[in-house]
Amino acid sequence: MAASMQVRGLIARETVQGEQDKRLTLICVDQGRVYVSAKGAKKQGARLASSTQIFTYGDFWMNHARSGWILQEAVPIEQFYPIRQDPEQMAWASWMLETALELTVEEQECNEMLRILLRGLQMITEPSLSPMTTASAFVLRALASTGVRPETERCVASGHRAEDPAFLSVEAGGLLCADCARRFADAVRIQPGTLYAMRYILSMDDTVLYKFQAEPQIRRELFEFVSRFLIQYLQREPRTLRYIRECFC
Repeated sequence: MAASMQVRGLIARETVQGEQDKRLTLICVDQGRVYVSAKGAKKQGARLASSTQIFTYGDFWMNHARSGWILQEAVPIEQFYPIRQDPEQMAWASWMLETALELTVEEQECNEMLRILLRGLQMITEPSLSPMTTASAFVLRALASTGVRPETERCVASGHRAEDPAFLSVEAGGLLCADCARRFADAVRIQPGTLYAMRYILSMDDTVLYKFQAEPQIRRELFEFVSRFLIQYLQREPRTLRYIRECFC
C-alpha cells in the first residue's frame, strides 16, 4: 500500500473520534469508499475544522500509518452550505449520502455514482423541484449503476407490454400487467406518469437527470417504490430513510 495518497471525493459521513479528532468516510472517484482520520479537526479554530464537514467535496491528501489513513490537507471545491439551512433538504440529502455509501466499496472506482450524487446535491435546493423527487431519482439511478435495476418496459412475469393499468411490485422486481399483479401481494397500481418518470430516470443523461416536474401523487408513488426497492436490496431500512418517514412523509 502506498505511503501517501491524494484523492478527490465527497465527505459522506463524519463521526467523533476521541475528544478532538474526526473519523471521515469519503466517496472518491477512483478509490470508492475511503476511511480517514482527521486529527484535531474537532478543536475550535483547527486548520482542518471547516474542510472536514459532511457534504464537503474537494481534494484530500493523506498519509498511511499503522492505524490507517491520516488526513494531512483538505482543499474544498464545494461544501453545499444551502443544504444545511433547511432541515427537510438536509434529510433528503442525507438519505442520498447513506445510499451512496451503501452502494460503494473500498478500492473500486465509482465515477458515475459520485457524478450523479454531486449533481443531485446541487439540485436538491432548487426551489422549483421537489427534494423528494430529486432524492428518489438519485436512489433509483444509483441502484441501476450497480446493476440493481427494476424492470420498467414489460411485465416481469408475462413479458407483455403493460402501460395502463400498470402495477409495480418490489417482490416481482418491477412492472406487472393487471393479470399478473394478482399473484403478488405487494403489487400497487401506479399512474402512467410514475412509469414515465422511472423510465426517464433510468435512461436520460445525468446532465438532465433531475430536470423534470412531477405531480404530488407521482412523486409519492415514485418514492414509495424506490424506497421499498432499496430496502429489499439492503435487507434493512436505512436510518436516514426511517427519519424521513417519521418527520416528512
